[in-house]
Amino acid sequence: MRKPTKTLKQSAKFTKTALEAFQPTATRQTIYDETTAGLAVRISPSGHKAFYYYYRPSGKGRTESSRKIQLGSFPAMTVEQARLKARQLAAQVVTGHDPVVDLRQGKEAVSMATALRLFQDEHVSKLKSGTILAYTAIIVNRLIPKLGKLRVRDVTYSDLARVHHGMNDTPYLANRTLGVASVFFGWAEKHGYRALYDLNSSIF
Repeated sequence: MRKPTKTLKQSAKFTKTALEAFQPTATRQTIYDETTAGLAVRISPSGHKAFYYYYRPSGKGRTESSRKIQLGSFPAMTVEQARLKARQLAAQVVTGHDPVVDLRQGKEAVSMATALRLFQDEHVSKLKSGTILAYTAIIVNRLIPKLGKLRVRDVTYSDLARVHHGMNDTPYLANRTLGVASVFFGWAEKHGYRALYDLNSSIF
């Protein structure tokens, strides 16, 4: 019986011209930089290109699974900026830090006001114009004034229930506010601002 062929790791010397020339395929590609250890670009079938840093926590060797952390999207982030960030993260790993854990802990300390503004920039801005206006009004007039000072990780069902009950005179808007909050917390879990699938932190 023939042994399965091991997939070769794709690599290239990253330059702006080289990254612009990389073409998407039917499956996601990961191409590593030949200059900076751990730096890679992932290319989605849609053509989106993003820099990642791959590493293993210091002292655990190859028994520990490789981890990755997204650095930024190309071309908004340049090759030079990605290399600098990858080297900075490599230095953290050598000194015993785990960038993924550090990032998660930092994100979980973020306030609702800060996270909601990021949510507007990264998610709401991509919606249809009418939806953007509706979401923005709820975020600015309802969620930030009522919940803005709380950490994202600390918001409970009771906090949202108080917001909802405080809008009894406008039941449609109250339900819309709860709907926007639901989308926000799904985004927050996906991006590490709140523990994912933690029953103690579940709201909806």
